[in-house]
Amino acid sequence: MLNTARIILQAVDDIERVFDEHPFAEPNDAAVNSLQEIAITLGQQHPVAGRHAQQIHRLSTVFYGERRRQQRGGGAAALYAAMRISLLGQIQHVAQALAEAGSVENGHQTIGRARD
Repeated sequence: MLNTARIILQAVDDIERVFDEHPFAEPNDAAVNSLQEIAITLGQQHPVAGRHAQQIHRLSTVFYGERRRQQRGGGAAALYAAMRISLLGQIQHVAQALAEAGSVENGHQTIGRARD
């Protein structure tokens, strides 16, 4: 569980790096492709975190697309907040829950061995 949490947190860092490198709502296939690759990789590691990453990728096609973002309520700012704050935060929560569960699990294993 701890290893999966680390992988998820690495994906979060990778997603944040894409947003840092491409912060503007303008056509950008490289950013969309990067987010798609991250979503695919993350989906292979954890289905819930992968679904959130897929949602980020879908929204990125609008954010980094040709003018479609203006047709969405709230425009580019709302899309950016949904991707970077809401969905990325949910992925971070998955990693945190896995890390905490792994810590508890490891603690029980240590206690169990001490009794033997």
